[in-house]
Amino acid sequence: MKKKLTLIELNEFNKDLLKEISSKYNFVNIKKLFDNNIIITDTEDKKEHYNLDPWVQWVSIHTGKPSSEHKILELGKVSELKHSQIWDLLVKNKIKCGVFGAMNSKLKKNNYLKFYVPDPWNYSQKANPKSLNWLISLSKYYSTNYSNINFINLSYNFFKSLFFLN
Repeated sequence: MKKKLTLIELNEFNKDLLKEISSKYNFVNIKKLFDNNIIITDTEDKKEHYNLDPWVQWVSIHTGKPSSEHKILELGKVSELKHSQIWDLLVKNKIKCGVFGAMNSKLKKNNYLKFYVPDPWNYSQKANPKSLNWLISLSKYYSTNYSNINFINLSYNFFKSLFFLN
């Protein structure tokens, strides 16, 4: 059997607290996560609201480049990204993979990238294959319009997402 890799990215969580709670309440599957290789990243950015934001840091993690080099400092600016991301390196080496919800990520189509679903705040990127846009229709609508919800549009996008799941 071929080796398989699953990458789970967790944003702004406390590893020690999660370990403690999973032991206390015997969350077996969460405890199993800690038996795997864990990579913890660090950054040269230290000031809150100045390149320390998650949408900047995830680009750094995905590319292996500091924010001073990748220069993607805002949500939605990822279309300007010039660097390869983790999955771009995998597909370059003919390793099949998929991306689901990677924050502030960019799609570069490739036959080895089997699916790509951007995070809901990534307004410049669409899912691939295109049918997956129905899956994220509600979350994309809400993330774009949360301060000015239109019931008809909300309902329409709800049913699009629901229809995809059936």
